[in-house]
Amino acid sequence: QRGTRHKPGLNVRRGKDDTLFATINGIVLFENKGQDGRFISVLPVETRSEQIEKKPAPVPQS
Repeated sequence: QRGTRHKPGLNVRRGKDDTLFATINGIVLFENKGQDGRFISVLPVETRSEQIEKKPAPVPQS
């Protein structure tokens, strides 16, 4: 079946057969943007730490 569950993000393209492929080498980032859908981006290694938000781990409630 054709189609994609994920949309191309930064530095990612979609082929004729809906294959997603990276246009650069780097770190893969999966983003869930709610109703806009799920996006896959590839970040260059040198900008990785600037663009990735580090979220604190949730504190388990007892």
